Amino acid sequence: MNGRVLEVSTNVFRLLRRRALLYISCSDEKDTPTQRIVVDDDVYTEIIDRAIAKRKTIDEVFLEICRRSRRAHRRFRCIRRWRLYRRNRNRSKVCKNRLLNTSFDSVMPSCAVNDMPKAIQFYLHSLGFTCVFTNGDPISFVIMKRDTVEISLHTQRLGEVPGKHGCYVKVRGVDSLYSEYQSKGVKIVHPLRDEEHGMREFMIADPDGNLINFGERTQQSQ
Repeated sequence: MNGRVLEVSTNVFRLLRRRALLYISCSDEKDTPTQRIVVDDDVYTEIIDRAIAKRKTIDEVFLEICRRSRRAHRRFRCIRRWRLYRRNRNRSKVCKNRLLNTSFDSVMPSCAVNDMPKAIQFYLHSLGFTCVFTNGDPISFVIMKRDTVEISLHTQRLGEVPGKHGCYVKVRGVDSLYSEYQSKGVKIVHPLRDEEHGMREFMIADPDGNLINFGERTQQSQ
């Protein structure tokens, strides 16, 4: 590094070397009360001008520069910490909003069956569902769907008894659905009627005995 030579005390020399300022080149420390450093020409001019204008020694000028650089570094760290705080706070707000926006979308009841092919045919042709998912070979699990309602069927598991399951399906046009199922010979367990709890409903049973209620809220209870 080409430049001008300045002489500073050993303490200031050590401080400058720790600071590792880009515009100052420090040589190896010698066993003397003062040390030599090399600075750029423009830095040399600025240091001398400051010393003359403020009536300070070269050491005092460099100590002032080091104090300012320390304060600037502290400000930088404070700004960086603030930015990290803001970023983490925004992330926590996003996570909190996601939790607050959580809502239940739908439910899918599951019924056990003995004869999966027979059950699939019943839900397809008698109840008007479509098969949207199958799993296993032979098939041991299916999802049947009609409009937005899904019902899953699975083969008998250990200790499970088919025919002990059921679900309640809310519909619109329960009278038309009741007529449809009657015409297809679906087993009606409870005929269509208005119940005290404000629902007009009926109940059917699938070939395995699983019970499904279909109901619509009556106008008086709306």
